[in-house]
Amino acid sequence: MSKPVIVIGVGGFSANLVDMMRDENAARGDELWRPVGFLDDEPSRRGEEYYGLPILGGLHEARRFNDAYFINAIGSAKSATTKPELIARTTVPEERFIVLQHPSAYVSPSAAIGLGSAVTQGCIVMAGASLGKHVKTLPLASVSYGSRIGDYTTIAGGAVVAADVKIGRCGYIGANSAIRERIKVGDNVVVGMGAMVVRDVPSDITVIGAPARRVEQNRSGAPGATASASGVET
Repeated sequence: MSKPVIVIGVGGFSANLVDMMRDENAARGDELWRPVGFLDDEPSRRGEEYYGLPILGGLHEARRFNDAYFINAIGSAKSATTKPELIARTTVPEERFIVLQHPSAYVSPSAAIGLGSAVTQGCIVMAGASLGKHVKTLPLASVSYGSRIGDYTTIAGGAVVAADVKIGRCGYIGANSAIRERIKVGDNVVVGMGAMVVRDVPSDITVIGAPARRVEQNRSGAPGATASASGVET
């Protein structure tokens, strides 16, 4: 029996998650996932459609859909630290979040993937690596053996996380960046696009450049965060 799935957030990555469900169904030869719509906190979107599916309401309305499963699309650099608040707003039990893995991705049998996470097109997750809950790896990202990615973190397209790296919660690792082996990255860290991280990074900062250097302090959460297109990876 297929499982109805609602995507949290509306934007480009939301559409990609719908594509991933359909691609996984095609690879399996049956309908495991059945995408049925989106939840988004932007009031002007209510009653509209996106990517051929209805926008069913705001995040607080997730509890109405008792038979549905969920996957989170929120996680741009701007919204990375607010993901726990946004997901908590749904009041959805953790076990009703699914894990998506695109057929073109490689995930080692010894790797661990947390609920609510998505491993997208062409990604690699090597032996002994672990992704926490609600982690996103965007196309062609690579997580090498033994590395640990904390809950709610996004690894953007083409990023390379070398072996035995530890990344904390609510991070954003920018496109085509690289983190050297055995580096420790704290919570709420943004690594800029193309950055080369060769030293440990403390929590709550943004780093850019090669080698990566600190450019600003980050807030660990933001009151009144909303799940809308501005908070979704595009």
